Amino acid sequence: MLDIRAKLDDERLIDIEMQVKDEGNIYNRSTIYMSKNISTQINVGEDYKNLKPSIVISILNYNRYKRNSYHPIAHMKFEKSKKEEYVDMRYKGEDEKATEVLEMHFIELPKFIKKNPEIKTKLEECLYLIVGKEEKIKMSKLENPEVKKQ
Repeated sequence: MLDIRAKLDDERLIDIEMQVKDEGNIYNRSTIYMSKNISTQINVGEDYKNLKPSIVISILNYNRYKRNSYHPIAHMKFEKSKKEEYVDMRYKGEDEKATEVLEMHFIELPKFIKKNPEIKTKLEECLYLIVGKEEKIKMSKLENPEVKKQ
């Protein structure tokens, strides 16, 4: 079950999922939400240029990825060019992203808590509201009128 679906002012589609327990399916779950966001945007005969970026944000109450970041971001990327397929086109650098319309964010709360960063971003403010660190929430209220409303 999807937790939140939103459309931003620039029409990007956002799906936000909160996952408490590692059921071993976050890869597939995120891919399905991304696919639904993409497939519902364009009807038969419409221009593909109208496709808006789709972003899936998965907030996890467990560590899933072997990455040294509490907020890894994934895009669809090209593999490195193989030596046997190399064609010298004089490109100084090759494109890395295959598309700009797919983006997945994974926020691993245990890593965030371990990092215990100072509040410098809106994301950090929101994450401290989720994890309930009272002293950090008080700091957020001083700096952000939106948090003060809560």
